[in-house]
Amino acid sequence: MLRYPDVRSFSKVARESGFIPSVKIFDISQMETPEELVDEIGKRSLFVKRLYLLDGEPIMLENNYLPLPQFKDITEEDVAGSLYETFYKKYEIKKLVSKKTIISISLCNVEQSRIFEKSVGFPLFFLDTVITDEKGDIVQIGKQYIVSDRYEFSI
Repeated sequence: MLRYPDVRSFSKVARESGFIPSVKIFDISQMETPEELVDEIGKRSLFVKRLYLLDGEPIMLENNYLPLPQFKDITEEDVAGSLYETFYKKYEIKKLVSKKTIISISLCNVEQSRIFEKSVGFPLFFLDTVITDEKGDIVQIGKQYIVSDRYEFSI
């Protein structure tokens, strides 16, 4: 069971818990921001969709929206590991703060069941987050789906 108590790098938490994390990137592209996020992040954003695996087993499907033009030069190499480490090192962000975190339950759809190798209707955690830097500027809006039988939140 993986414990995730605060805003920390998933990769770092996984390694500290004895797992070997890896990432499969599905998409990294500039796009029109979904309407419900425009007020927070602007009309265009960098979309990063990737799958986190622990010891080769799929555990979290990330859908991240990053503000443009601030993160226009993020590359596939930057998101192949810890996105938060990229924020710290490449963009010299000093601190990440969770402005909003909502955890709810979602049921696996057909695409997710294929990705997670779970049945349609399997319960997933849905993590809806807004992460800011030390100045209060949004750096990430995340819509994450997490396998519920391998993950634990400590609130």
